[in-house]
Amino acid sequence: MVDSSRTCCVAVDQDPVQEDGEENDIAMGACCSLFLIASGLIFVGGFVLQELGRVGSIPFSSLTALALAGLAGASFSVCGVVLVQWPLTASLGKKLVRRVTHARSNWETDALRSFCEVGIWLGVLWGTFRQSGGGAGGIVVALICSTFAGCLLAIMGDALQEHLRAFENRSRDMSASPKHAEKGVRVSEAFPNSGPMLMMALYGHGAIQIIYQHSTNIVISCLLGSLAGLGLLMASKLLQLWPPMRHAGVTLQHRITNTADNWRKFPIRSAIESTFWGGIVIGTYEFHGDALQALQVGTVTGIIICLSSELYWHHDWQGEAVEQESGEPAVAPVCIFAYAIFAMLVIIFANADHWSEAVVTGTIAGIAFTAAGQLLLQWSPTHKAGHIINCRVVRSAQNWSKYPLRSVVEVSIFLGATWAVYGESRSFVLAPGIGALTSLAAVLGNHYLGWGVSESAEQTCDEPGSKPSLGSKKIFRADSTAAIAKPVQSPSEGTSTAGDRKTAVDRKQRFTWDEVSKHTGYDDIWVVIDHKVYDLTGWAPNHPGGSIIYKFAGVDASDQFAAFHQPRVGKRLPRFLIGEIDDAEKNSELSQPSAVTLEYRALRQKLWSEGYFEPDLSYYKQVSLIFVLLILSSIALILVLPESYFWWRCLGAGLLLGIGWQQLAFLGHDAAHNAVVKSKSGGGINLLAWFLCGPLFGISSSMWNEEHSMHHAITLRPREDPQFNYLPLWLISPKELQVPGTTLDRMTRALVSIQHFTFLPLVVLIGRFNFYLISMAFALKRCFIAPSRAARMHGFLDVTGMIVFWTWYFALVRQLESTSARWLFVLASHWACGILHVQLLLSHLFTETFTAEEERKEQFFSFQLKTTRNIDVEWYEHWFHGGLEYQIEHHLFPQLPRHNLHKVKPFVLDICNRHGIPYTSTGACEALSTVMQNFRQLAWDIVRCEIA
Repeated sequence: MVDSSRTCCVAVDQDPVQEDGEENDIAMGACCSLFLIASGLIFVGGFVLQELGRVGSIPFSSLTALALAGLAGASFSVCGVVLVQWPLTASLGKKLVRRVTHARSNWETDALRSFCEVGIWLGVLWGTFRQSGGGAGGIVVALICSTFAGCLLAIMGDALQEHLRAFENRSRDMSASPKHAEKGVRVSEAFPNSGPMLMMALYGHGAIQIIYQHSTNIVISCLLGSLAGLGLLMASKLLQLWPPMRHAGVTLQHRITNTADNWRKFPIRSAIESTFWGGIVIGTYEFHGDALQALQVGTVTGIIICLSSELYWHHDWQGEAVEQESGEPAVAPVCIFAYAIFAMLVIIFANADHWSEAVVTGTIAGIAFTAAGQLLLQWSPTHKAGHIINCRVVRSAQNWSKYPLRSVVEVSIFLGATWAVYGESRSFVLAPGIGALTSLAAVLGNHYLGWGVSESAEQTCDEPGSKPSLGSKKIFRADSTAAIAKPVQSPSEGTSTAGDRKTAVDRKQRFTWDEVSKHTGYDDIWVVIDHKVYDLTGWAPNHPGGSIIYKFAGVDASDQFAAFHQPRVGKRLPRFLIGEIDDAEKNSELSQPSAVTLEYRALRQKLWSEGYFEPDLSYYKQVSLIFVLLILSSIALILVLPESYFWWRCLGAGLLLGIGWQQLAFLGHDAAHNAVVKSKSGGGINLLAWFLCGPLFGISSSMWNEEHSMHHAITLRPREDPQFNYLPLWLISPKELQVPGTTLDRMTRALVSIQHFTFLPLVVLIGRFNFYLISMAFALKRCFIAPSRAARMHGFLDVTGMIVFWTWYFALVRQLESTSARWLFVLASHWACGILHVQLLLSHLFTETFTAEEERKEQFFSFQLKTTRNIDVEWYEHWFHGGLEYQIEHHLFPQLPRHNLHKVKPFVLDICNRHGIPYTSTGACEALSTVMQNFRQLAWDIVRCEIA
């Protein structure tokens, strides 16, 4: 029997022609082990628990039963490992070990045997625990008996293995399909649906029965399931907008649009996904009574369930992406619209005295919005705005299909504003008017921000009757790229024709430093890198690093460029090349690198070539674990401890959260420097840095990028380093008073004279709150007046991230009962995080300061060494300083991962020792003492009028 089956299997494998259905059956059979394991354990365990509980055989909870099963499993594994060590029992030990290490293959090839073994093993375990009376002694007895039973079951299972397989194969062959019978293919080899379908029926029946029993209204449950499906389809469309998640979006879309085909080809997978997803949606609604929350939870879990099963059933999910169908489902805009409207209406109807009020106010507001668009069309100054409004009305289907996220935001703002005003005023005149005005502002604001707008799109909005161009988006991108890629060359006067530019490049035009230094304006910027001159005028406003690029207009920026950019970025420079520095001036003081600079460049090249810049993700996972545990511990103290533990819930939780924020800031700092994950393409938004800085830490990542890039490049430059510009509050160098425009008025003199008293209190107590204010101000400013659409979008993301942060933080604070407890928690968390600001300042305060001319004379390596200090720490203190203890190495190599900073320190020290450059490294207390003494000395100098 066995030999013939194997022969048939070989014959089938050698047949080059197979029908699609047969291939799907075989593929499904090869991939069903996860279902067998999960459904077998859940069904057997659940059935045994249910039956034993029903007859009163187990007087303990299901949680206790599951905990016992976990302990018994561990005991079984340990027993197998121990038995392997003794020659007499090595064979038995290997059997036990294989039951654990080869669980997947066991359930795949011997499902019936595994089913019986697990069922008997659980019965012995729970029965022994009950008969022994429970308690610690009962646990020990149960573990011993179940382990002994497991050994016997392993021996018997191997002895009966062939008989059980034969029985299982005969059972499957009884339901062989005619297709397989005609081809002579054994159903046991092709693994058809009969066996798994039995498991699916048992499992699915139990799940559906539980859902039906706990659902108070089956009609609402069906409606929720339908709406959750629409939400899942909306999520699939949104995921397809981002190229890295495109295949995931297509996969989710196919689950909805190809439902019948999925059930026909993959019944097991479809049953698992539908059962889990439906149970979660309906269960969430029954537990919370909140339809909107049920839909949101259902959408998220649906994504997780579908993608998880896709990863298992199709192992090539990471490979070639499935091509998206050219025709998009016509139901997509309707689904997205339905979900968005339902989400808003749930909120509105929940607060309305009657549902008709919400419908009437929304309808009137919609009519007012349309009428406003028509009125704006009649007046020439508002003609364009009227066309934009009119486009939203007459092309609603196209807008929802092309820009679903934008449409959701606009409709939500429209309905929310309308009902909020009506809830306060109860006026059918005021509410629709305010709602229409708010919607006008939202639509025009999105258009101004460039959300879903291109040149051709604007043209079609101006002509409502015309059809949108299919290639409009590509045309706009091509024009934008051409505008950026075309440098504006102006060798002498800053203006030239295209022919002149081409001639200059072809001839490799030579420039003197005097000629280069004339191009330093915002509308005319030349930069020198490795003796080559680049015209960055047209591209500078889009520089991902911010306005720091203008600080190096007309000067050499070779080391700064190499320090802050990956080597591959240099390949993008030739399109901006307009010439080189004249050969006669390449040996001048402005062009000639010092011996120290040459060694520094050689070291940087060595580090790149030897992989020092490659991050170790396992290290950063451990770093992440620190801040996650701290923050979760803080949340747990508030949620778990009773109100009587006042100080633990307020002060203790606040301190844990503050230190967690500090550790989170270090990780966000590394991520923003591309030291955690190297970006594969430059110029985009660093999503990891945004997530860590915005939703989790509450600051603007674009603000940090702008200011911190400037700080790294011009460290401590008087009145220009944005992170060390504190006048009139503090004076950190007399050179600040020499900057044109700086005045020492009475208020500044008074504040500086007490700076040694105000420094620590203000840094610790107010530093965190100051971060919030400047971050929000920067992000809002960026939303409206940023020079590029990408920058405006980054500002919008920053505002969104900070709103998310304040949402979860306020929700956490509200868990405390009294006002005093809330204030104590807020102050403790922020003051504990204030330590971070002290650490940041100690690394630079009261080292040397240089003007722009002095920096260029020092050159990059020497300049960074003299404006930075390291902090000496013990081995157990490194986690607390987050890499700031190696600030010198970090400033020389900003993209170097934190775990490699200490490895580079000996190389830097060697260069410093051979060239006589000071390398400052002190303890934290000594550094703080130095800072306070210098603050006090400068304050006294101001009081005595020794500094004017």
